[in-house]
Amino acid sequence: MPTRYKTVAGILLLGTGLACFATYMATLLTRANGREPIVADLFALNAAFWLGWAVLSLPIILLSEHVRVDRRARRGGRAWTRAVLIHLAAMMAFCAAHIALTTSARVMTARRAAIERASQGRPSSPIIWRTEYQRSFYQFLDWELLAYTAIAGLSHAAFLSRESHRREVRTAQLETHLAEAQLQSLQRQLQPHFLFNTLHAISALMHRDVESADRMLTRLSDLLRMTLDMIGRQQTSLKDEIDLCCSPSSKMPSSTASPSNPRAAMSRSGPGGRERCSGWKSKTTAAGRHRSDSNLCGKASA
Repeated sequence: MPTRYKTVAGILLLGTGLACFATYMATLLTRANGREPIVADLFALNAAFWLGWAVLSLPIILLSEHVRVDRRARRGGRAWTRAVLIHLAAMMAFCAAHIALTTSARVMTARRAAIERASQGRPSSPIIWRTEYQRSFYQFLDWELLAYTAIAGLSHAAFLSRESHRREVRTAQLETHLAEAQLQSLQRQLQPHFLFNTLHAISALMHRDVESADRMLTRLSDLLRMTLDMIGRQQTSLKDEIDLCCSPSSKMPSSTASPSNPRAAMSRSGPGGRERCSGWKSKTTAAGRHRSDSNLCGKASA
């Protein structure tokens, strides 16, 4: 069921419940005064009041949704004045309609009681609807205006709260999209540099240790595959990181740890890793090879 239909059903149920409660209280009051209550008449009077406002509140809510008296209308100047005038005219019209409804219920019950008294030989003066309406209008107009103001005010508050919630949700969505865009931009900036540096290191390693270079290519492919699998994800689990580090391609035999094997030399642990790598690097004689090994040592020490 749409939200609008749920709202209408809830308002009507609320009006019916208030009418029943008011009828019950009027019944107790009538009995406390020593008279026998006529429940049908009491319910007609209370239903005309509470259900009348429940039914009239539906167009009031609809009017408040389209004609707002808020800051947006106040900025327009004429728009705010126009909204106030529309609500003032609607206030008088709805209050007059509700007073007419309650007056009709009261006149109907009074005429029925007069007919019963006349049948018992106790005639009463006739009840004129216009006279009764004027008396009710002057007597209950202030309460009717207060009721319209309460309904219109609650409607404005509900609509403003709903719009504020929508703005908060929209702001949160925009912030999320902005963070994702910034993360993707950062990934696009970092991934090419990482790939270029890795390929440069593999190219330098290819001239000295083909097996280590092949192993490094395998690990690079595993890392790229894992990166492609994580596209759209902002976080990765520790298990995935451990599985990548503990994959068979990431393990190096200890027998390759010799000065002629730069990968083994770089994998040695301890604070002297930089010195050993630098010492092996100083044994090279070719200028180009010297630069390549220098880059590799820098990566290992980092």
